[in-house]
Amino acid sequence: MDFTAHRRVKKTIISDSLNDLYPHDLTMYAEPPGNVISLSEFEDIALERLQLFRILEQAALKGHKLYSDDWKACIKEDLTKAGLKKYSRQLSGACTNSDLDYQARRADHISHFILRLAYCRSEDLRRWFLSRELEWFRLRFIAQSRDSIKNFLQNNNFLYTPISEDEKSSLREELTSSTAGLSIFETTEFYKIPFTEVCSLVRNRKVFLKQGLAYIPASELVV
Repeated sequence: MDFTAHRRVKKTIISDSLNDLYPHDLTMYAEPPGNVISLSEFEDIALERLQLFRILEQAALKGHKLYSDDWKACIKEDLTKAGLKKYSRQLSGACTNSDLDYQARRADHISHFILRLAYCRSEDLRRWFLSRELEWFRLRFIAQSRDSIKNFLQNNNFLYTPISEDEKSSLREELTSSTAGLSIFETTEFYKIPFTEVCSLVRNRKVFLKQGLAYIPASELVV
């Protein structure tokens, strides 16, 4: 990624290239950014992501259970107060493709790599960075619609497909009793995944197992 010392005039243009780079609110950050960025924008988006991470950290310190409704509400409120519109936008779950969406995804992508570099200096810094990144990713993931989750899985070559409604109905009792934190069965999609890929959920007895496969609710695909 190159950057220049002078401030460039910002132009927001929806193009095929932006759609190719940022097709979804969620990203695996597989490729580092390769575009030109000014020093002022470099600093701005790095500080904004650091603000985001401090907000995530403070939400837990306020006593809110991780990923609870209170925790999510606290973060959304604090993002609004801080004026972090790009990050607030990514929690809508709409996953639309407006110019504002592309700019929010671009800032998220670039700032991830800036802080990734800044926080690689020690094991403690790396651990803190990874914890915040996981919280931010999962917070966005659980805000997505069914179709949005399917698109994300397809875009990233995750070969997971939801079980059929017939299979879901036939296993209703088992899924309801074995799935931790399940609130609304009817609207929850379940995925069959080899149990070796979700050892933490199996170890904590949070999912239903059958013939070597774990039945995972969509909200638990990120573990």
